Amino acid sequence: MKQVIPDEASLLAICTQHGIISAKASDIDSHKKAFIVLDQNIDEFLPFLKSIKYTVLLYTYYYHDVNDYLISEVSLATDDYDLATLNLEDIKQKICEYNTNLQNDARFKEPYLLVLCGVLEYGRCFCIEVTDDWMESTNESGETVYAYEEPSDALHQLVYPTEEDYLKHEDEQLALAIQKEEELKKVIFEFLVKDPKFRICTNASLRSQYATSFIVYQPTMVQKIIELYPNNWRRKIHYFIESVWRLYKAGETKYNDEIKNIL
Repeated sequence: MKQVIPDEASLLAICTQHGIISAKASDIDSHKKAFIVLDQNIDEFLPFLKSIKYTVLLYTYYYHDVNDYLISEVSLATDDYDLATLNLEDIKQKICEYNTNLQNDARFKEPYLLVLCGVLEYGRCFCIEVTDDWMESTNESGETVYAYEEPSDALHQLVYPTEEDYLKHEDEQLALAIQKEEELKKVIFEFLVKDPKFRICTNASLRSQYATSFIVYQPTMVQKIIELYPNNWRRKIHYFIESVWRLYKAGETKYNDEIKNIL
């Protein structure tokens, strides 16, 4: 439940009013076994501490780190975007504007969590967590929405501002993948039927050996196969070799639409 987080000066003034000895900590892990987290607010917690044998009240504020939300241009190259199809200058400008607005957001200077920890004489601690996270809110549907998305999600929204933009991109990528696959099938078929070493592979054992040498001596074609079938490219090479062999034995030596559909 959200509560009002007092600033440090106000917190210290409240502690003084209650006669509480306090000290600021760099970090408090309230989830350790020695810590007991109470469901209390500050006004309830401080009188409680006075009623027990505590030694000191530790406190610390937590803030969202703006650097965790900045978009890096490097992500354009590492998040599988097709750079050739994007207006890079436009997107880089959008990234710059997004990061500037984010860095100028004064809310990053506001704490989202205050942890108060009363340390007892025998080492056990009583804690409360005062939360007012501006990063999260709830919409009319009861869903949690965030002031800022994770950088990868934010970048996606900059690259594809609408659902239509993204679906158009997906359609273009699918068409491109189909085109590349068809071109690859033609190249592999024409290479194999013309290769004398392939023509003498009259049994499965010889064709298996041929597949091994194909991987070693045809790096360009192998790389294209890996790009299209990254998870099963070795199996795909054996499939192509066996399929082309059956077509070759049936007298097929020229690539056509029927062969394209078979491979």
